[in-house]
Parts: sequence; structure tokens; C-alpha cells
Amino acid sequence: MVEHDQSIVNDETRLSGELGVLSWLAADVVLPLRVFDTHIRYLDPNTVQPVTIEEPNLHHRNEVLVGPGDPWLVARAALNVGGATLSARVGTTLPIGNTVPDPFVLGDMGISHEHTQFRPGTFVPILGLETYRAFGSVTLDAYWLTLQSLYQNDHGYKAGNRYAFGLGAASDLGTRSWRFRTTLERMSESAETWNGVVNTTEGNIGRVDV
Repeated sequence: MVEHDQSIVNDETRLSGELGVLSWLAADVVLPLRVFDTHIRYLDPNTVQPVTIEEPNLHHRNEVLVGPGDPWLVARAALNVGGATLSARVGTTLPIGNTVPDPFVLGDMGISHEHTQFRPGTFVPILGLETYRAFGSVTLDAYWLTLQSLYQNDHGYKAGNRYAFGLGAASDLGTRSWRFRTTLERMSESAETWNGVVNTTEGNIGRVDV
């Protein structure tokens, strides 16, 4: 047995644009660029010294992957109700990012494989609700957003469903030059599956972030 000492840096930079179609309707486009940087060392668990193993690149390797994620195409409708602005978003992701074959099947066969991919390989519906209202110099806002994976891709991969909820407040605090904001967010994701199976040894088995 050896100890896996792995470092991972996962970054996503997004370019977003919005086009007003009507006074109450807009079209949003989001273009993500992803960078995945990982390095691995194999250590003796007793001495904590690096060791060499057979086929070190079978499961993990030192690599930097760069590529586009799935763009978002979303329609947003908004209206004013009782002094508050309400909006709803409906759209989908467009499957153009990189996908990989089932890494667990390839690993069991002793074939080198990749766990990192930049998209689920399917159209993923996007639904969202937002509201905000000003109370004097303070603006309060809330949002809810979900991405729902409805089916698996050609490799048998089905991404987990994603949910996000946030509450925020913003104010100039009497400065008239600065804008201060505080936000509380909760984000969660259900487990991914490969051919209907949740693999607990590696990959996304679900998470909650606050």
C-alpha cells in the first residue's frame, strides 16, 4: 500500500453577456473556461518518503488540462411587484465541453484513464428565481438556481443535480462613494453516476457548501 499525496487546483472563469429583447425579457449567455491542475506523489505510509510504483500514470498523473465548459443559454423575464423586482430564468447548457469514457471500467481493466471532464455531455436544464427590493439605502435580494441532469451521456455518465440559494444585502453605508455587500449562500450537488452506479472511491459523491 502507498499513500496518495495529490494536490488539485480547479478553476472556472466565466464570460457572460446579456441582451435586452423586450422591456421585460433578456437573453443571457455564459461562456466558461476551465483549468484543472493536478500533481501526485506516492509516499510510503511508514516513512512518508516518495516511492516509485508500477504504472504511476494509470489512475493519476501530473497534468494541466484547459478547455471550455458547457455554455449557458438562458432567457430571463422580470417584472415589478409592490416595489420589488422579480425575475425568472429558464435555459439550458450546451454540450460542447470535453467528456471521458467510464474511468472506473477502464481502471478495473488496468487501462490508463482520465477522471476529469469539462461537461456532462448532455443538455442540462437551468431554472432560476431572483428578487430584490430597496429599503432606503439598503437593498435586499435573494435567489434560487438549479441545474437538473435528466439523462446520462454516451459514456454512461450522469452528472449530479445542482442547487444554489442565496440571501444578500448591499448598502453604501452613508459613504455615497462605496458599495458594501454581504451574502450568505448554500450550494449543493447530488452524486454523479456511471451507468446508474455511484462510485464511492473517487469522483463526486455529493457535497454541500455554505
